[in-house]
Formats: sequence, C-alpha cells, structure tokens
Amino acid sequence: MKCNFDCFNCPYPDCINDNPDLIDTDEYILTDKQLEYRRQARERMRAYRKKNPNYYKEYYAANREKEIKRNSEAKKAKREHYNEYQRKRYAENREEMCRKRREYRARKKAERMI
Repeated sequence: MKCNFDCFNCPYPDCINDNPDLIDTDEYILTDKQLEYRRQARERMRAYRKKNPNYYKEYYAANREKEIKRNSEAKKAKREHYNEYQRKRYAENREEMCRKRREYRARKKAERMI
C-alpha cells in the first residue's frame, strides 16, 4: 500500500501515512511518476550514505576553511535580514512595545516590593 497524499479523497478507511505532519506541501500536486522518482532518489542517497558513511566528515575535513567561511557568511546574511525585520517591526509598533515594556517593568517592580 502506498499513500497518494490526497487525504480528503483517501481510498483507505484508516490513514496509512506514518507521519502526516511531515508531508511537503508540493507533494499534493506531484504525479505518481514524480513521487516514484523522488522515492528512488531518496533510496539512492540512503544507499550511498550507507556505503560511504564518512564522506561528509572527510569532505568537511578537506574543505574546513571554505565551509567555515561559507557558514559564517550565511549566518551574517541571516542575522542582517533578521535585524532589518526587527527594526522595521519596532518602527511600526513602537508605542505598543514601549507600553508593554512599561507594564512589565511595573509588574515586576510590584512583585519585588511584596
């Protein structure tokens, strides 16, 4: 039995999908041929990893500096994007955020006084 990921029109009385939360959203529109290709690709990758369990460790050891640089650049870009988002959010909701902060401080001060 193979799940077709069409839960609203499922031919089975009980769900055969082991983990319905982890379904990719694009799998709903894929054909059976595409799903089979994806499954085969996963199996090929799984078999490759089983035959070469240390491939990623060896690659990282050989390219350590390059990987560290790549990861730090990605982290920096992500951090810049997040900071930009927070600045925009603060600018749009400044009064409300200040009000909540004042209320929180007053509440904590009152708790300390007790």
